[in-house]
Amino acid sequence: MRIDKTQLPEVKVISYDLKRDNRGYSHPIFIRSVLLENGIDFDYCEERIYYSAEAGTLYGIHFQNAPAAQAKLIYCISGRGIDYAVDLRRNSPNYRKWIGVEISEENRKQLYIPKGFGHAFLSRPGYA
Repeated sequence: MRIDKTQLPEVKVISYDLKRDNRGYSHPIFIRSVLLENGIDFDYCEERIYYSAEAGTLYGIHFQNAPAAQAKLIYCISGRGIDYAVDLRRNSPNYRKWIGVEISEENRKQLYIPKGFGHAFLSRPGYA
């Protein structure tokens, strides 16, 4: 597993290695102990799947205020897209700065977005 920093220090890109054998492959999508070892601690309380029928579908900025604020762990099980995180914490030195990371079935990257950040997703063409 690899955790990469982004231009927004609290937002991380997580990559897990494939375990291959004669049946195919597997890889984890969540290992709490490994995330904790790398300073990522959040309450994993909901999992949701989106399906985009067409490339170019935009799921606009999602954001929850306290007390319902949520951290998110975003990944793509099929196809590809750009996932965006924007810092919406008014007192942050990175307020309104954003990043975009391609996540896909092929690259198996995850984007960790902590509380206080907005999140958006744009589906892209290029299915394998």
